[in-house]
Amino acid sequence: MQRTVKRTLLHATQEPADLAWWLAQPVQARIDVLEALRLQHNSGLTSIDFRIQRVCRISQLKQG
Repeated sequence: MQRTVKRTLLHATQEPADLAWWLAQPVQARIDVLEALRLQHNSGLTSIDFRIQRVCRISQLKQG
């Protein structure tokens, strides 16, 4: 399977002034806001939602 990267152009639905304000903010400030939004989103999730399903199969090899 060939690995590909799909690039998508995002269209800002905000006012141009809002977008300009966000782009004028320091990178660390934008990351802090993103982290706060991530924590707010994840606060409603339980620990069960974060689990990764484990799959394990033990197979017997045929002799000969």
